[in-house]
Parts: sequence; C-alpha cells; structure tokens
Amino acid sequence: MKAQYLQIEPNLPGLGPESIEYANRLHGTGEGYVFLCHKPDQGRRKWEQNAVPVGQLESYLRDYPKSIDVYLSQNRFDRKCRFEYALKEADALWADLDYYRHPDLADLHPELIADEARLALDRHRIPEPTAIVSSGKGLYFLWLHRPIPIRELYRWKECQLEIYQALKSVGADRGAIDASRVLRLPGTKNSKNGRTVEVLHESSTVWDFEDIFREIVGESERTIVHPFEYEVAKRRNSNGFFSRNRWNAKTLWGSRFQELRALKDYRWPHGVPEGFRDLFVFLCTVGLSWMIEPRRLEAEAKRWGRECVGRFDREALTNTRTTIKRAMAAARGERIEWRGIEVDPRYRFRTETIVDRLEITESEARELNLRSLVPKSLLRERDALRKRECRRPSPIQTDIQSQYRTKAEYWNRDSLEKEAPWENMEISRATYFRRKRKGELE
Repeated sequence: MKAQYLQIEPNLPGLGPESIEYANRLHGTGEGYVFLCHKPDQGRRKWEQNAVPVGQLESYLRDYPKSIDVYLSQNRFDRKCRFEYALKEADALWADLDYYRHPDLADLHPELIADEARLALDRHRIPEPTAIVSSGKGLYFLWLHRPIPIRELYRWKECQLEIYQALKSVGADRGAIDASRVLRLPGTKNSKNGRTVEVLHESSTVWDFEDIFREIVGESERTIVHPFEYEVAKRRNSNGFFSRNRWNAKTLWGSRFQELRALKDYRWPHGVPEGFRDLFVFLCTVGLSWMIEPRRLEAEAKRWGRECVGRFDREALTNTRTTIKRAMAAARGERIEWRGIEVDPRYRFRTETIVDRLEITESEARELNLRSLVPKSLLRERDALRKRECRRPSPIQTDIQSQYRTKAEYWNRDSLEKEAPWENMEISRATYFRRKRKGELE
C-alpha cells in the first residue's frame, strides 16, 4: 500500500468541525506524520492511505474530499509508512468493539453496549475511557495519554492486551490492538449502513503513561527497553516450548535487522554506496520476510530501498522479488527439500556469512555493541571471558578454601565435616580451623 501526500481537489466539500476537533485533540500537539485513509471506490476493498504532517493536519481535513469511510491513525510515525517499527509517538490506547458479530449483542443499542463495557472495565479495575465513539456498526473506546517513544512500545502493548482481555466478552477485536491501527473518524459516514460516526461520551482526561500503565497493568520493573528483547524474555518466562532460553527464526532475524539498521547509520548515514547496496537491501528484505506479514513485504522492501539508496529502481526490485515470492510460499504452507528434509522456503544465512559479506570488523562490533552479527574472533574472546568468569570462585567459596592449608584438605572437607573433631576437643568449628591454619593442631 503506497503512502503519498494527499492531492486536494478544492471544489469538493471538506470534513466538518467535529472531525477537525477530534483530530486536533488526538494529534494537535504531536510530531511526525499521521495517516488519513479512505476507500476511493465503494465497490473495491483496497483503499488509499495518505501521509499528512501533523502541523498540516487541520488544513488537510478542511479540504479533504471524502466524507464516507474515512479513517485516521491513532498514533504518529516518523516516516511515510504505517508500520510499528516506523512509530514515532504513541499517544492513545483503544479497544474496537465489534459487538455486532455476537448474536446476543447485535440488536442492542450502542449506549447499552457502552454500559456493559464499563461494567467489564470496572471488574478488571481499568479506568474510564477518555472517549467512546460509535463507528456506525460498532464502538471503540479511547484512552488518551502523554506521548511515548517507540522504545516504550512493549509496555504500551501490555496495556492493549489487558484492555482486550477485559472487553473480550463484549466483542473486542483481537486484530485491532496493533500500534499502526486506523479507526473511523467522527463526523464521517459508514457506507455499510449510512450512519454517522459520532462521539457518544467524552472527558478531558489525558493520562500520564506511567499512571495509566500502573492502573491497567500494575507495577512492573523497567529492565527491558526494546520490543524484541521483551518478546524473547516473555518467551523464556513462559511455560511453553521456548521457556528455556530458546530462539526462533523471527527473534533471530529481528535482532539481526536491528543491528543492520545500526550498521547502516554508523557506516553510511547518507546512503549505502555501490558495492554494498544490493546486498544490504537484499539482507534487510530477508530479515523482514521472517518478521512481518508477506502482504506487507513488498511495500516495506521498497521503503527500505528508498531509505538505503535514495530510490528503489527496477534492478533493486528484481533483487528482492525472489525473497517476496518465497515469503508468500511460506505463508501458504509450502515446503522445499534441502539435504533430504523439508524446510521453510524463505532464505536463511549463517551469521559468519553475513559478517563476511558485509565485512563487519571487530572495532565496529565493539563500537555498536553488536550481539548477533559478530566476527568469530570477537565471539571467541567473549566466550573465553565468560568461561573465566564461570571458573572464578565466588567470595564465599574463596573464604571456605582459605580455611584449608592444601587443596587436598579442601576436597576432603566433607569427611572432616562428618567427623567433626572440634566437638571432641570442645571448641568451636571456627577455632578449630584457625588453630589448624597456624599449625597448632597435628
């Protein structure tokens, strides 16, 4: 899906004050881009998304040519793409209630559904939402909070999951809790039934994120600062297959992808030069093929090509086309044969292959604190250091060893403990070993 600046036709009517007021309250003080989306043809499912700078949002809305099926992103992004790792600021939590899918709730008035949802929130001790919006067929609840950067996204997701669990009984949509979600804009119409999207209840509350996090999730130690590290730690602490320090391909390529981004910013802040250009875009596309849905892969590959080299021409598209095809085959459940076994068709590379092809040096790995794309020599050095630390006795063990004159006495200490000669001598154990060190005992 291609993001583009909106081309305004001045003769068409724009959106009303309700839409502008809602958008200003949601994004008026933020930074980055927001996304306006609409369906250009009611007979088609595809829609257009338009990247709009926050500072120009109000003027765009005043001249926006559509008033039916208009959607607005709830968060803000730092690039012209609506995906989570391009997020610049998150400033709202929400829940999308598709209660019309439940036979027991489908015929109820939206106000009654809102009351049921409030009771569910009370049972889970989640505070009242800032706004409740009727989308024409469903509802969505919105909690505004102070903007947070992408490094806090994992904590934001925890809040989203807690809200979803609380409202699942009244039709909360599990697929609508991602940070890149767009929701219908109040003041526009829903083409499915002709009803107007309107705000049912609204308050002036804007939460500090730390406060609402404590209200929804509770106290939490902030020891993990990266979404990928959070996913790995959550898997280790679970009771499933990956509970014992195990990685899968998604977490591995997630770590590699972040380090490739860091390497690009370190080496080539103004664009990847020829000689590394095709290889770098190809490796990034392979990483994305393990991390995101295949239907989004081509758009993200093009965006990465433009970010790395300033453009994405036909040659670069040819270099990534096979990667995209393999990702689509994997999504369909297809397998390929490799050395007599059936494996996933997506590309895979050994770490040393990537390091050799990109010529990553020890100094770069140390400077960037790389953990995945590390030369073998540095890996051996880190492994030796770790083994030395494991062999080094603890202070308690050192203190125990100091009570014995020779290693033989230390290793035979268990038999000495059983005999307990200090009891026959009617002295304490500490006195016995002190005299033994001084040679006062035979």
